[in-house]
Amino acid sequence: MIKAVSFDLGGIIFNKKNLSSAQIEEIFKEVGIPCGILWKNFLKVTPKSQILIKLEDYFKKIPKYNYQIQDFRIIRSKKYFSLRSKKIRPLLINLKRKGLKLYISSHFSKKQIENLLKEYNLNEFEAIISSCDKVSKKDGSMFLKLSQLSYLNNNEILVVDDKEKYLKCAKILGFQTAKNFQSIKKKCGII
Repeated sequence: MIKAVSFDLGGIIFNKKNLSSAQIEEIFKEVGIPCGILWKNFLKVTPKSQILIKLEDYFKKIPKYNYQIQDFRIIRSKKYFSLRSKKIRPLLINLKRKGLKLYISSHFSKKQIENLLKEYNLNEFEAIISSCDKVSKKDGSMFLKLSQLSYLNNNEILVVDDKEKYLKCAKILGFQTAKNFQSIKKKCGII
């Protein structure tokens, strides 16, 4: 019997928006990080999906920009994500009414997750487990941390993620898994 549901953030609760290079540059300017001369060359040689990651990694290495990187992440979260579906809020409410504990298991930082949940008024979650806790979905340690935190057996927790490799890892560890809303409803008995 399922007693808790753990949601991935990106791809399940939120969708990522594609930001233009001008929007990315605007975010960096907003937090005081110059994009200057190398910007156009950088955009030409970097795949769009890697731009934010590579820029963040680059500026992390420059001590005077360390504080701005956190601001960058917060602003990026607000501009970069949208609620995946209008059905998410009613689903969360129905799961809570059934007495299920709800968790977030994500590779995003806790601050990013908290900001997104606050911005979209999603306050149904018991706790957040993030890679900041020095755990990973890849090796299953994030899921094991979840069972520790919830005081539940692995088979009493439904792990919801859009990545098959993480679901496979959770399954191997004895967790129940789901990839979409229909599957969550069916496994939790709220169809």
